[in-house]
Amino acid sequence: MADRARKLYRQLQDEASRQFIDAWHRAGRGETFYERPLAFESWDALARFLTGKLIGSFRSFRRMLARH
Repeated sequence: MADRARKLYRQLQDEASRQFIDAWHRAGRGETFYERPLAFESWDALARFLTGKLIGSFRSFRRMLARH
């Protein structure tokens, strides 16, 4: 279990590092952006958050982005 937890921790650190570097590069290019990461403590918490109405909104937004 400890090895698995260390592997997950390293993966999370790697992802956070990639996101930071990406934001650093975007800022260096003068891009403006706002990101607010969401984290859920469990799959059940995520499932409670993702209501049918919210998923429909995500799909509509994605279709709108694809058109532009």
